[in-house]
Amino acid sequence: MPFPVEDDETRWVNNGLPNINDCIGRTIAGVLLGRGAMSMAGREIEIWTRLVLNLDDRWLEIVNALDENGYELHDTMPTGEFVHCI
Repeated sequence: MPFPVEDDETRWVNNGLPNINDCIGRTIAGVLLGRGAMSMAGREIEIWTRLVLNLDDRWLEIVNALDENGYELHDTMPTGEFVHCI
């Protein structure tokens, strides 16, 4: 990162996504970038579109859902290929 992130604060707000409201008030313990699945003309394409936030004992996954983001809150880390960012 071109700036320090250690002292940054995250402000959670209820924005109308009830399936992830349990994230409010949790601490971000880590950030991962994950490989998504995409194919064109029958060929697999390398595309890194999964963002996973480690929130204490939960995992918030944000994915490319075409015209919008998709969100899923997991009790365990999702499976797949990931790079730890912080």
